[in-house]
Amino acid sequence: MFVSESNTSESLPSSASLPDRLSAVYKKLAASADALSQASDELARPIRQVELLIQQLNIGLDTWVKIASGADDDNDNYWRREVGYVKFWSGWELAIRRTTGSRSADQESSDTWPFNEAPRSLRIEAFDKLPELLEELINNADKTAKKLREKTQEAQAVSAILKQTAADVKDEKEAAKQQKKERR
Repeated sequence: MFVSESNTSESLPSSASLPDRLSAVYKKLAASADALSQASDELARPIRQVELLIQQLNIGLDTWVKIASGADDDNDNYWRREVGYVKFWSGWELAIRRTTGSRSADQESSDTWPFNEAPRSLRIEAFDKLPELLEELINNADKTAKKLREKTQEAQAVSAILKQTAADVKDEKEAAKQQKKERR
């Protein structure tokens, strides 16, 4: 990695030619971009590990936690940023979503990225909300498990009724066949 503190704060005198200044600034930009990419990659590795650990739990519930939000009361516009756990085509992943909209125009648009593919500034902001996201996953898992148990009881009752109904229909068909044979 090519970065030095003195290099990033040096500047050519304003009397230098435009091409010389652009060349010097571009070199500094390249060094800054390299440092940024390295720092981004370093954050991505532990985030991926967290994601893999959550995936192993097989939770499978869309869950979102607000990072920040706001509204413009004059125009009825709003925005929010959230961190979540959602299913993408590749599987369940941590994610970041940015939403904007207008209540008066009944319009909303959002961008959703896998966590490590989101804009870097959003990743920095979302990182501190990961404990809240895990807590919300716990809440959703507990609520969903309770609802599943309730629906299981209902499903068992429906299954028993349909099983009995199917047996009754079968008995009625057999009785009808028997009556036909007796008439002959």
